[in-house]
Amino acid sequence: MSECGDPGPQFVSIEGGRYCYRRGGEGRVVLVLHGLTDSSRLVWREFFCRFEKEYTIVAMDLRGHGDSEKPEDGYAPADQARLVAAFIDKLGLDRPVLLGHSLGGIIAAKFAILFPQRLIGLVICDSPLGAGFWKNLRLAARLPLKGVAMVGTTMIPLLGRFMFGLRSPRTMRLLLKSLRLFHDPSHITEVLIEDKMKGTYEAVTQSLWHTVVFENLFKDLDCISVPTLIIHGSYDSLVPLDLAKRAASKIPNSRLVLIEKAGHFPMIEQPNLFNQTVSQFLSTLE
Repeated sequence: MSECGDPGPQFVSIEGGRYCYRRGGEGRVVLVLHGLTDSSRLVWREFFCRFEKEYTIVAMDLRGHGDSEKPEDGYAPADQARLVAAFIDKLGLDRPVLLGHSLGGIIAAKFAILFPQRLIGLVICDSPLGAGFWKNLRLAARLPLKGVAMVGTTMIPLLGRFMFGLRSPRTMRLLLKSLRLFHDPSHITEVLIEDKMKGTYEAVTQSLWHTVVFENLFKDLDCISVPTLIIHGSYDSLVPLDLAKRAASKIPNSRLVLIEKAGHFPMIEQPNLFNQTVSQFLSTLE
């Protein structure tokens, strides 16, 4: 029997792979995409509880994450966006609202650029939207040094794979604290760590190389034609607020909302404020 916030996993075959998702509620579809090394199991629990009586909420485990297929490649934003399009087709989701957090927001923005007629609205939450190699490097230089050093080591060939194989719940907790992902570190729970341990080496490193290092979404943000909400945690030390402000100035028909007393995961730290913000946005859509 499912509990509030977790309707239970389901599986669908797409492009020869098996992908996990959770679905609940009735009404207009809101498709939500998690961030790097997360899954559909934990991040969206409060979101399901709040919205599944008004909307159909579908949460997907991205490629290489959670209980979804874990191939060795296919982690570029365009590849992930095309996978989301195939997922939408497979489940028959007609013009959903697409909500993406962090890596999921990058994929959601890329989807809106590639498939503008397939969405009715877009929500981007605390996402490090790439602006090209050099600007991305300058952004990385502003992140917490210890956390960047730990992540950077993982991206070194051979050594990175070896170090990734040695990771443990303890080192994962240390990394999350070093990156200061939460304003309140008590939100770093065993369930969160368990989810993050499921992300594969290929998913983590290729996603970082493609999105955080090389991707330049800013050059195409003005092509996004659907109403867009940008949400940002006021204490997010991973994604600077000025990046969200620049995205809001670039995307037509967009609005930026700051969630106070929240870090990189406002939907976990301030679920009521987060859900209220999304609810107001959803009410404006046709």
